[in-house]
Amino acid sequence: MAASSGAEDSHSEDYDFHGGRRKRPCRACSDFKAWAKSKGGTVPKTAGAPSSAPGGATVPEADRECPPDRSELGRCTWSLLHSVAAYYPKKPTPAQQNDAEQFFRLFSRLYPCDDCARDFRKE
Repeated sequence: MAASSGAEDSHSEDYDFHGGRRKRPCRACSDFKAWAKSKGGTVPKTAGAPSSAPGGATVPEADRECPPDRSELGRCTWSLLHSVAAYYPKKPTPAQQNDAEQFFRLFSRLYPCDDCARDFRKE
């Protein structure tokens, strides 16, 4: 397991890369309904109403300008990691192995949900 840094203290904090922190609910660590409830509001009926997106996909109104919630982030991460694994060579060169190790090390340091990021750090 990688050495612990101060940036993984609490997944409910807003991290400022300049050293400052302020506490707030973390949408990357909860689903949309739980996040909205923690903000003291309710989910408006229009929040789930789909809108048109490129390629014929629909995007819920509330999610158009917000970062993904924990569920969506997890699904997208799963897709990315499985795509990377599908194209990873069966016999990687030392350089490819090093690149993969660096990817997971950096990915786990930047991942917005600290609970999940800690899982990525496990060897």
